[in-house]
Amino acid sequence: MNDEGLERILSKQEFEVTANTRLKHFGFSPTASPPETIAA
Repeated sequence: MNDEGLERILSKQEFEVTANTRLKHFGFSPTASPPETIAA
């Protein structure tokens, strides 16, 4: 694997972590179901 491919994988993981962190910040959880129970 070349460095460019490795960077793409890392950036994808970082994106997923950032997205999950933002969702949790707004009161959502990846395991929460359904979301309507959280909405005010």
